[in-house]
Amino acid sequence: MAVRVAEEWLNICGGCEVTILDIGEPLLDLLPSLEFVHMPVLMDHKYYGQTGEGTELEIPEADIGIISGGVRNEKEKHVTEEMRKQCGTLISLGSCACFGGIPALANMDTLEDLYEKVYRGSKTTEPAETPSENIPPLLDRVYAIDEVVDVEKVKPLNHIAGEFFVTEMKFTKFNRA
Repeated sequence: MAVRVAEEWLNICGGCEVTILDIGEPLLDLLPSLEFVHMPVLMDHKYYGQTGEGTELEIPEADIGIISGGVRNEKEKHVTEEMRKQCGTLISLGSCACFGGIPALANMDTLEDLYEKVYRGSKTTEPAETPSENIPPLLDRVYAIDEVVDVEKVKPLNHIAGEFFVTEMKFTKFNRA
């Protein structure tokens, strides 16, 4: 029986995804024993049904869930909570997911200061109101995944994300046999 894997990327630098995709042959050897049920970096999976007909966020049930990236807005918070509900084991992967990473540099400023800089203070932007429609509201700061939901494993090292991914999938596969 294949290990069902869900992966989600939130407010990221992108390092973990590149590292996992760059695994090479060890990943190819492992693929027959995995079933990716949700992985936006590899597949087009819509949150509200393939044609948007759904009314609630849909993330398939999985044995292992991996989240990279921090939580910056209400949508990301909701996705994180849904991943927790749907995944038997939830892993926070990479420095962005574990500590906020590069996106958390924005935590040094208030939301008002960020909005002022981005929408009114940039030399390359015509001053405008802060958008409030069709964009998820920002939280007061970037949160680590374990500040939002309980996680079973925290792996902050981006450069070993690929190695960890292969090891974790093999461990889960062999413990299910």
